[in-house]
Amino acid sequence: MLENKSLGAADSVIRFGRGRVEVVELPGVVFSRAILEPGWRWSLDARPVAGTVSCQSAHQGYVVAGRFHVRMDDGSEREFGPGDAHVVSPGHDAWVVGNERAVIVDFTLSMEGSETTVTRQGPQQNTVQATTTEDEMTETATYQTETSDMLIPHNLFRSVFRTADQLIAGVPDGDAAKVDAVSSYFDNILRFLDAHHGGEDVCVWPLLSARCPQAAELLERMEREHETIHRLRGSAGDALSAWNISADAAGGRRFGEALRRLGSEVDTHFAEEEAEILPLASRTLSPEEWGAMPGHAMASFTGDKIWLVLGLIFEQMNDEQLSFTFSLLPPPVVEMWNTSGRAAFNEFIGRVRQAA
Repeated sequence: MLENKSLGAADSVIRFGRGRVEVVELPGVVFSRAILEPGWRWSLDARPVAGTVSCQSAHQGYVVAGRFHVRMDDGSEREFGPGDAHVVSPGHDAWVVGNERAVIVDFTLSMEGSETTVTRQGPQQNTVQATTTEDEMTETATYQTETSDMLIPHNLFRSVFRTADQLIAGVPDGDAAKVDAVSSYFDNILRFLDAHHGGEDVCVWPLLSARCPQAAELLERMEREHETIHRLRGSAGDALSAWNISADAAGGRRFGEALRRLGSEVDTHFAEEEAEILPLASRTLSPEEWGAMPGHAMASFTGDKIWLVLGLIFEQMNDEQLSFTFSLLPPPVVEMWNTSGRAAFNEFIGRVRQAA
């Protein structure tokens, strides 16, 4: 056997805050290269993606450039520099030291002639199995990643589409101020739908396509549905802009009709995604890979009221989910929500819902 791949053309790239990990898979070995910018710290940049108190991955590798510091959960700590080979067990924090980016290569080898099972504990259990014989080698990765959090944005959109007709009908003909408030509400929702599906397009579909060739027909169908939704979303956006200019009841009705067509397609798509894609992603994607999607969606959101999206998401959560979510959010986001975001959301959503 003689094979090679370039980390510069990685099979997958996982991004988290100020860092990224490039991954290539070869028979019997997985190589990853972490590129971490100055100021990167696992507990700040990766924890919101991983969803665990500390990093629960094991690392075997060496430092190519820069320096980084590791502190284990038991309090022991050590700093590594260029050329240092290292082994780090699960349960640690890590951060870049100094003003130079850190570049670290990790690798995981299968054990020839044996059967191994490595289990790592996080908020859910991930099991990676490598089985080899003299005649053949098969490698499978089976996770139990929690993917039901997708229901939170799905139910948010369902609620918006379900109540849209009543909300639009409640705006008096010619009341420009109420049209402006309600159209801003829907504009931010549509932009969040763009960001949500953009996160799937970047973070989910490529990985599933690469790892699940048996699901090619399903994945192609889901991507076609995304294209249809994108087209209908564009029509709804055009109708919304026209209503915002005319501020008349006829414009509101045209927007409502466009939104109903979009909502019907979205509802069908969500049902299929929940039945087919979420179980597939749970088995195929690691928690870190699945967790990259919300961060991508928030980073690519183009609306002007991020606190509106956060407030609507928080409304979908129970107390336990809220507590866990706030423990993972970056401190500046929590501070924004507590100092101004919550009040802005309550005032704005109150005005919007009064129209109904």
